[in-house]
Amino acid sequence: MQLNAHDRRYRDAMPAYAYALTSGSADAEAAEVRSARRAQRDTRAEAQLVASDAVLQIESHVNARLTVAYRRLMGAAGQSDSSARQAQLSRVIALLDSVIAQQGHVRALMRLEVGAAQELPDWYNPEIGPPDPHQAGS
Repeated sequence: MQLNAHDRRYRDAMPAYAYALTSGSADAEAAEVRSARRAQRDTRAEAQLVASDAVLQIESHVNARLTVAYRRLMGAAGQSDSSARQAQLSRVIALLDSVIAQQGHVRALMRLEVGAAQELPDWYNPEIGPPDPHQAGS
C-alpha cells in the first residue's frame, strides 16, 4: 500500500514543481519532489522484499517513467532559456500524465493480490511497458 501511495505522491509532486517553475518561485515544490523521491525509493526498496514478482514487474514500468520524468524535470529546472524550459516542462507533464494509467494497473493487481478485488478489471494490461526514450517528448 505504501508503494502505491509513494508512487502517487512522487508523481503528483513533479507536475506541481513543473507548474511552479513556469510561474516563478518553486523552492517549496522542489523540496517536496526531493522528499517524495526519497520516500518512493525507500518504499520501493522495502517492497522488493515483500511484493510479488508480478507487482514488482508492472511497478517497475511506473518507476521507469518516474525516473525519466525526474531527469527531464531537473534538466528543465536548469534551463536558462525560457522557451526551451517551457517546452521541456510541457513534455515532462505529458509524460507524468501517462503514468496515471500505469499506476492504475499496479493498483488493480495489488488489490487482487490482497483480496480487495475478485478479479482484474477488463482494462488491465500487464504488458504496459516503460517509455521509449525517443518518444514522450525526449
